[in-house]
Amino acid sequence: MLFIRKSASNFEYLRQNLSVLSMPTGAMVETRYRTRWIDPVIAKDMPKAGQPVCILFADPPYEWHLPVRFAILKNDPYMNEDGSYVFQLAIDRFADIPVNGPPDFGGPNSQRNDWFIFRNDDDLVQPSSEPDTVAWRWVIQNIVGFFPERGADEQPSRRLERYLSSFFFRSAGFKDDQADITIDPSVTPLQIGRSYVQLIDCYAPHIAPDRISQWELVGEAEPAVADVLSVLATADGLMGMRVIPRLPGMAKIKVWVQPEQARSSQILIDCQVEGEAIQTADTALRQDAALSHADPFTHQQPVVAADAAGLTEAQTKALYLELLTSYERVRPDITDQERLDLATRLIPYAVEQRFLIETQGVCLFRQGMFDRAWSRFSDLGLDRLREPEAVAGYFISGWSTGQFIDIHHFIQRSKGKQWEPSLFNQVRQALPWNQVMGQPKLMEDLYAGDVLDEEVLFDVLKEYSDGDFVAEQVNNGVKEKIAQRDAAYRFLLSWLKQSDQQTRRRAVARLAIDYGLEGGHLEVIDIIDTYGERIVQEAGLNQIVRWRESVEMVFSGSSRLMLLERLAHAAASLDSAQCVEYAVMLLLEIAQQPMSRHKYTDDENLEHAGYCLEKARGLLTDESELEARLIELEKTWTQRAEQTEIIRDYLAQFDENRIERLKSLIKGKRVVLVGGLKQHFDPNKLAEELGLKSCEHVEVWGHKTSLDSLTTRIRAGHIDYVFDRTGFGSHRDEVRDNCKNARRDGNPVHYLSIYRSMNKRVIVEALWEYHFGNSEYTQTD
Repeated sequence: MLFIRKSASNFEYLRQNLSVLSMPTGAMVETRYRTRWIDPVIAKDMPKAGQPVCILFADPPYEWHLPVRFAILKNDPYMNEDGSYVFQLAIDRFADIPVNGPPDFGGPNSQRNDWFIFRNDDDLVQPSSEPDTVAWRWVIQNIVGFFPERGADEQPSRRLERYLSSFFFRSAGFKDDQADITIDPSVTPLQIGRSYVQLIDCYAPHIAPDRISQWELVGEAEPAVADVLSVLATADGLMGMRVIPRLPGMAKIKVWVQPEQARSSQILIDCQVEGEAIQTADTALRQDAALSHADPFTHQQPVVAADAAGLTEAQTKALYLELLTSYERVRPDITDQERLDLATRLIPYAVEQRFLIETQGVCLFRQGMFDRAWSRFSDLGLDRLREPEAVAGYFISGWSTGQFIDIHHFIQRSKGKQWEPSLFNQVRQALPWNQVMGQPKLMEDLYAGDVLDEEVLFDVLKEYSDGDFVAEQVNNGVKEKIAQRDAAYRFLLSWLKQSDQQTRRRAVARLAIDYGLEGGHLEVIDIIDTYGERIVQEAGLNQIVRWRESVEMVFSGSSRLMLLERLAHAAASLDSAQCVEYAVMLLLEIAQQPMSRHKYTDDENLEHAGYCLEKARGLLTDESELEARLIELEKTWTQRAEQTEIIRDYLAQFDENRIERLKSLIKGKRVVLVGGLKQHFDPNKLAEELGLKSCEHVEVWGHKTSLDSLTTRIRAGHIDYVFDRTGFGSHRDEVRDNCKNARRDGNPVHYLSIYRSMNKRVIVEALWEYHFGNSEYTQTD
């Protein structure tokens, strides 16, 4: 059986994985992998179209795999332009997962845990015999580790952490509500005037009820041939979304979840609508042949039978619509200027001109003539405007021409208005945000009036480069429930990565770390690596203590240990005995974990524990009360290392094999390590062991720190190898491009990407893969 492993290491992968779960049988999905992630046996002899595939979900550190769905290779895998293989899959049945948990996929044919495409026993996993609605729920229960029928003591210890905020749903059919039959909207056309229901199957047993009660399933047709009415989400059950066709044509119905759309799948349904659009004009005043067969504007005067008193408001509106309908029948490309001319010609005949003046203002507004539009709207008065576009045009024209417009008044008038999305975006863009920002109550009112949401809040904040201001407004938005914490975290992270932001980053980074830890986002490690030491040097040890409390509440396993290690490094940077003592305590706790579990004593975790003990020994003072505990752990580590043959061989392999072979290539070379803050190893010692001429580390923090000098040396040919830690920061492209363009008499400047903390082992692995591996060294999914 061919197995394809899919990770949720970022939001893009997570969304695709959720789509794999929600797709119906036969739907197509495409995934790509570089050669280094494919079992070499498979890479040499790629599978062919028609072969069965089992899709597995697994997250770093890939300790276990969960089979979710079967699929069929739709086409032969092929090489993409970027050098990765493309696998096109036709989705099939859900996988059958045993009650006692998924099988072990670490058999003899998959020795490397970083292969994403591999083969294993054909009988290892089978398709589920249950109906899809049952099999789908069983797969989700295994993903989130939630089994309602079991007791608390029977809950499994394994689950995929990155799906714990996801909302799962899928299409359960499309019904003609009036005929009470299920149809395929892409085959059976929808009829204007009939009522239809899109059925949605929802399941989220792991989400708290009070959170789900705030979510809703929303949808739209694109183009807008039908209205799709939103419904509140449910933790478990079938929901019906009303679909009302109103215009003929082909379209795609989209369904997603608000406000958690980044963590949910999206359903796409093709549909075709047929029938005549409903006429809205009053036909009582329909004219004879002049209106039915000729252009109304060919007459010197409109053909109306008005008495001396003129037309009433109702008669004027009805006649205007009839004239407009007739005109569109003759001239379907009627412009806003022609509409304006028609309204202007009718005004002398109307006793009540309100409707026609409103039309004039709208036509001028659409053409961007804000001065003239404001004149028409203000002459009529806001309280007399009734059409949504006229109300919106009043405020947009006023703000655009520098008029004083009460924003609270706008909020009151905007409630209940069914504005088109494009018009609503115009309102949001025109709002004088320089008046709004910094007024939490006003922002809260905008949110309550459905004018401001977290997306708009974040778009506005992108215009501000002051980190203190951005952090304050995001925090206020979360407190006032304008923004969700997870969405706020993602925005702060994207703000930090913007290359044009240069001022006061630490305030944003500090808030991003708070939200990232509370939300269980492991990517927060990169922010701590880059900003942690600077933040704690300002805030002190209490900041680290608060972060640790969040870590202990949200994270577990290897993720927890990784974060505690970052906090230990940050604490060690503070110039106080109490802080150093706290750092030592964290390091000892990290070192103790792998040595207390026997299964971890024969892999690299034991080496990492030794590193933590060594770091703790260097920080510890003679008066510390932790001395006895450190000595005890050092003895235990030594015993484990001496008793474990694999560890002994593993630690020796570089000196005996790889380093000797690499020395012939790198002897006398000049190496620079770029990225992060200070490294926890000695570059000079590394240069001595590898036979290098020199090895140095360039610290990167903030925006382009020290890069001018580095890039000058690269271009001048004074460097042979550049190791670039690119897990976080904006320096990657600049360093890589300078290496690529350097000219040194035909001798290239070797550029290697590193996505982990640098140490001797990582650097040797990178060099080995770069010179002797099957493909260019890069760590991507």
